[in-house]
Amino acid sequence: MAEERQHDKRVSAIAVERPIAPEIHDCCEHLKLASGIENKAYSRDYWVRGRVRVQLLKDDGTPANPEIPNRRVLLRRIAELLPKHPNRSERAQALRAAQQKAAAKQAAAAAPTASTKPSKKDKKAKKGR
Repeated sequence: MAEERQHDKRVSAIAVERPIAPEIHDCCEHLKLASGIENKAYSRDYWVRGRVRVQLLKDDGTPANPEIPNRRVLLRRIAELLPKHPNRSERAQALRAAQQKAAAKQAAAAAPTASTKPSKKDKKAKKGR
């Protein structure tokens, strides 16, 4: 079994950045798995709340979805579905717009002003010479 895992493709190779609980929950619903969101938070990122609980096995021990027999397969399938989630594309667009706005603001602040009048600081510097 250890040899099988060494040859497996790692989930981190296809993982997405900063998934949120509602997106993961939607992916589990798409995969026809019973899931729920718990109101949990982690100390390192307190404001991002939520934990997704998924029922992989029925009460008799058989998989709830035969295509997803274990957690490793579930994580891979969620990692494949998350980039296609409609909320993720909206968040990505909003993030890009915010980054462009911040870059434009920095560029405007860094640009030299067209003022020809010397400032008080400049006048004091000349007096001290």
